Amino acid sequence: MSSEPGIQSRSWENARQKTIDHWLRLRESIGSADSVKLLQEINLTNELCEQAKRVAAGRWGRCDYCLASQQFGGCAGISLRMSECVVEYRWNELSRLVDEFITNLENLEIPIGFEKIAS
Repeated sequence: MSSEPGIQSRSWENARQKTIDHWLRLRESIGSADSVKLLQEINLTNELCEQAKRVAAGRWGRCDYCLASQQFGGCAGISLRMSECVVEYRWNELSRLVDEFITNLENLEIPIGFEKIAS
């Protein structure tokens, strides 16, 4: 892991954008995608997960190192609610939850030179 200021910030920015792109694609597929595919995509680990894993550097508790988890409670709870919407065919509520999650990601604060959250 580089100690150069800004390197980790850019990594988090890239992870955030890739994660937003994933959720935007998922949002577009609501109502037309197979329910099983939606469930897989909702519960897929994303680039923020992978970035947290890199920051954790083999230590247990990847989510403890995730900025999204730190700032808005992570993704487990909202993913569960989204999955319930898919199973119950509540597409409008699913769309609303995905939009809420995307908004959270767009508002995610990434400190300059961010290296790690937990030790």
